Amino acid sequence: MSVIIRYVCHHCGAAREGAGGAGWVRCGHCDVLIAFDWQAWFGSAQYAAYLRVAGAPETLAGWQRYQARSADAERLVASGAFDAARAATGEAVEQLVRLMPGVYPDELQTDATYRRRYLEWLSAVTYAQKVDPELSRLTKALEACVRRVEARDPLPTLDEAARLLELQADRLAHLELPDDPDGMPPHVRLRASMSQFLGGYVQLASPEQIRALLERIHGRGNVFEAGAGVESLGLFREWRCPACGLVSLEASMVLEHTCPACVLRAPKGDPALPQVDFACGRCGAALTLEAGERECCCAFCDTWVRRVDRTGHVERQHAYEVRDSLARRLGLALAELPAESRPGLPVTKENRRAHRLTGLARVAAMYGAMVPARRVLGLVTATFREVKGQALLALLDEVGEAARAEGLRGALEVLDEVRSLVR
Repeated sequence: MSVIIRYVCHHCGAAREGAGGAGWVRCGHCDVLIAFDWQAWFGSAQYAAYLRVAGAPETLAGWQRYQARSADAERLVASGAFDAARAATGEAVEQLVRLMPGVYPDELQTDATYRRRYLEWLSAVTYAQKVDPELSRLTKALEACVRRVEARDPLPTLDEAARLLELQADRLAHLELPDDPDGMPPHVRLRASMSQFLGGYVQLASPEQIRALLERIHGRGNVFEAGAGVESLGLFREWRCPACGLVSLEASMVLEHTCPACVLRAPKGDPALPQVDFACGRCGAALTLEAGERECCCAFCDTWVRRVDRTGHVERQHAYEVRDSLARRLGLALAELPAESRPGLPVTKENRRAHRLTGLARVAAMYGAMVPARRVLGLVTATFREVKGQALLALLDEVGEAARAEGLRGALEVLDEVRSLVR
């Protein structure tokens, strides 16, 4: 599958599609930064570098320093010490930029003049959010909004957050601030800010919501699909156990498949990228991304196209590094899973149904608070494909009995919601 996002350079008008393997998108014709793509950042070398240091003591101490200076700035504004508040804000911003490699442009590390200009602009924006009454109100409302994001149905709250970001951008446009360091017009900076602020939530959205959320961030008409759709951008993927037939969910970055029913364990590799044929979004020419290929260039208009996906590869590689490092430190020898998998509980013709019912109860308990009830229903119908219509109610009763036998009260609440979808 491919999700392709179209960007148009605000400087020269050239079109680019995709993100080129890093969070920041640069115009291929005039070389200016034009957008930020959080989904690409999740698969980037910068994200891998961030994971390696995220839990380090010095990084945690850095976050504490950032939070302390930010809180100092708030107190200084409240007391009327504005010059000191501006200085504290600048220190907090510098600390934040050091803590988030890749989320801020790489040129901050190599171009001293650009770094100074960027930090002055970002500090001024952050300071304005503290001292301007309207911006301060919107900033606090935005923070409260994000705290209310519902994992099972994030889109309504994220739509509200996008609206607050638009109001912030409108207010900022009326204030005297330093020029944008990248020369981005307000609407282009707003898109980049939306991607940075909301893009990380795309993985929580259901397949039905992902397209709508991406269009909210990047603009309607700038997001299109080629191939099987948006499923691979979600945090959870479906997996069918080859032994008992249970269809369950698993996080995209897990190191191995593990069946919640019969406990079969199987190796997991990176998802294969199939061939995708589609039309260039700029000139309409026929394009093909070959199997395994991530990007290509249109031979007619020079537009670059790149798959946007969420394979979990970076997180898995990081987990392997942590696991192997810990094993070496403890002197442990780690046995690899055989390619043909490692069986768990015995699965027979007689007990296969019972395994599936128990597995579905466990899946409802594990994932019911993070995915909508209709997705749990989809797992039930995919596991028992022969069961249709009202017979599903009797099947859900059996899953409920399995949940009671396991003591899974949370599953029973989820299954009640699932039943309401069948009636």
